[in-house]
Amino acid sequence: MRIAAVTQRDTSKKNRELLEEFVMINPILIGKGDETVIDEEACLSLPKITGKVARPLDITIKYQTIDGKTHIKKATGYNARILLHEMDHLDGVLFIDKLV
Repeated sequence: MRIAAVTQRDTSKKNRELLEEFVMINPILIGKGDETVIDEEACLSLPKITGKVARPLDITIKYQTIDGKTHIKKATGYNARILLHEMDHLDGVLFIDKLV
């Protein structure tokens, strides 16, 4: 079983207002857009280290919640990047493994 807790924020607002917090169990990437964006990433696992990583701008994932319900979530931009970053952790991959 693969489990990650995620916080999504509204990055269009200056205060990065909280959109939602949720737990995803056994998430899988089921779709991604053609556009890729290279942006800076960091990680609490590697304090004071940052680097540029290429990620799809838009993604769709499928996961289960703690109550066993299946969800499909679309995410874009920074929030898509967060989901992929956390899913990488579940596969034993750190952002430094994907530096461009």
